[in-house]
Formats: sequence, C-alpha cells, structure tokens
Amino acid sequence: HDPHPRLHQDAEGLRYAVAPEWSGDQHDWVFDPPGVEAWNRTMPYAADNPEALLPEHPNNLGKLHLATFTMYSVWGLGFVAAVSMLGIYSDRAYGLIGRLIMQGSLALFSGLVFWASWGRWKRLHSIIDTPTSPIRSVAVGMAEVVGEVRPAATGSMRVTVGTQSVPGSSTAITALTSGIGKAAIKSMTGQHLQQHTVDGVVAYKWLQEVWETRGSGDDKVTKWWHEAEDQGSTPFLIHDGTGGLHVDPATWLNRSWSSATQGKGSRMASLFGGGRSTFNFGPAVFDWQVGNIVSIGSMTGINRPRRWTMHCLRIGDPVYALGRVQPRTSEALAAEGLDGSVPSSNLTMVGEDDVGISASMHRGTELSVMCSVRSTTEAIVTPALMVIAAVLPILM
Repeated sequence: HDPHPRLHQDAEGLRYAVAPEWSGDQHDWVFDPPGVEAWNRTMPYAADNPEALLPEHPNNLGKLHLATFTMYSVWGLGFVAAVSMLGIYSDRAYGLIGRLIMQGSLALFSGLVFWASWGRWKRLHSIIDTPTSPIRSVAVGMAEVVGEVRPAATGSMRVTVGTQSVPGSSTAITALTSGIGKAAIKSMTGQHLQQHTVDGVVAYKWLQEVWETRGSGDDKVTKWWHEAEDQGSTPFLIHDGTGGLHVDPATWLNRSWSSATQGKGSRMASLFGGGRSTFNFGPAVFDWQVGNIVSIGSMTGINRPRRWTMHCLRIGDPVYALGRVQPRTSEALAAEGLDGSVPSSNLTMVGEDDVGISASMHRGTELSVMCSVRSTTEAIVTPALMVIAAVLPILM
C-alpha cells in the first residue's frame, strides 16, 4: 500500500513534509497508525483520542515464532557434507600440505560465519527477550519501546542533501552547469547537478559520491569515490498511542559504528553486530544520480557524474528503541512548559548500554527488525557444525 504520510513541524506549525517521491520499503508500516487527527496536539505526551496501542505494537501482535529450518540450513548442511568429503579425499588429491591449506581456509571461513552468526543472534535475541513496554507505564531503567516518530518541542529538521561547492574547490556546483555549458552538459548527461531538500527529519546521514578516475598508470582506479557526507539529529517523541516518550537520537547516532560506516556496499557493521550502541536507518530512503557514467561529459571531466544517498528517520516513521529510560531535569521540563501531570513526560530515553544489553534504535517496528532473525538452530547449530566439519580433518 502507499506509504503513510510523513509530516514536518516548524515555527509555522505542523504540515505535510516536502521530499522526493518515496514508495516505501520493508521498514515501513505494515499496519498504518492512526492519523494526525487522533493526536493530542495540546499535550503531545498524552494518549491518543481514543487511547489505544498502535495496531503494529508487539503487545497486539503477540509472540513471533521463527522458522526452525529454511534454505539457509539446507546450504549450511550441504557445506558440511562437502567439507566432510574433502577431508576424506583431499590427502590423496593434494597431499598433506595441500590438505592443511585447504582445510585451514575452510576452517577460517567457517569460524568467521560462526562469529558473525553468534554476534547477530545475541544482539537480535536481546530484542526478542526484552518485553516491550507500553509508554504510559514505562519505568526508569533499560526498556524497549515501539511507536511512531512524532515531533518534540524542537520540531523537525529541513535537511539539504549535497554540497553547494565541489569539496576542495571554490567552484560552485551550480557554476558547472551555467550558461552555454549548462545546455551542453544537459544534452550529454540528460540531467542537471542539484541539491535536494527533505522535510520532517529527526535523524539523518547522507553521502555524496563522485564517479571519476584517480591514480596514474597501472594504479588507475575508476569508481564511485566518497566526496562529502553529513549526519545530524534532533530530539523527538516515540508515541505508541498510550503516551509519548522523549528521545535523544544523538546518543545512539553518535556512538554507532553501524551508522558511521553505513553507505552503499558497506556490510561489515551489520554483519558483525554494529559495535555497541547501534542506530539502524535501514535501506536508503532517497537516492539519486546526476550525470551518466558513460558520457562525453564524464569522459572529458567537464561534468563528473555524482550520486547522493540519504538515510533518515522522519516524523510519521515507525521506530523501535532499546535504551535507558531516566528522569528529565527540571530545566528541561520547564523549557517545554510541562507540569509533570503526564507521567511519561517526566522521562527521557538515551542510547546507553547495560550489562548484557546493547542499546539500539531501528527505523521500523519489531516486525521489520525480526525479518532478519534466525532461529537458534540456524544461527548457532548450523554454523557450529560447519566449524566442526572443517576443523576435524585437520586434527585427524
């Protein structure tokens, strides 16, 4: 279905966000939340009217059951069988040294798979094992909440994606496409270089890349090169229909290895658990390119193609947060004119870890977070069998 409308709040009030067209992804709502007409606009921390948990809240969905076996197990057991056969016949085919090299490589590969699976299983099962708290009854300490991103008193941001000038140069990008050159370059590439503006943002990271050849001689490399990036955030409310909770996303974003390394082609952070506290934007919400890779402009260097990738969390997005709930200061309450009559308005959530629990924030509800979770059999037993099958022939 069409994406739930995203909103923007500034000094002029609440309105629909202005942004490039977006058709949704697997981290969007499965069951749409109530519209803005159900919000309590005079007291954002209060329950909706009528008060009810969001349709996609885990307490409404019930316990999720994971598939014990999938094709992942089939391929894993196939790997075990193949490695076992190699262990039996590799002595005859490759000799002792060849067998040790082959089995050692397979053991290293299997060990890396087990390490990655263990880290991912541990991180995601901490989500499964932590009960989701309705915000109206959330308590101080580590808590898991799921809800809709709504504006705090600071509102939301308008983010301009891309730089106005070429990094390391005083030449403005717009100057590269002005006058006669503009018409000529457009005829060669079909597009103009331009920035894009995205409204309603509460946390973001964008990346700008340029397609060019660097180096000389045999060391020449032509690819997408990093040119510029930026990230930022502003506090917002997580609202699950029963109440709103103040959240500072910077405490997740600034500590997150996952977000720091996120970009097209980067898999290391998600593969190995993303360090400690993680902020997972999910797939890029917007991406666009200016200029064609194969064109007269790109070959002559007059107009090097560029592309932009935008990851963001916006008002109206579903969000999952696991972090530490703590009391807000009296100064923070006074700054928003709060009297503390709504219990959740006295609390804030930050991205701090606890013993055995890593704080995390994800765009999407628990449904989208659970999409990548494997059962214990698949995540631990199958990789362990792969390691055993690869190591045993070395010890024999």
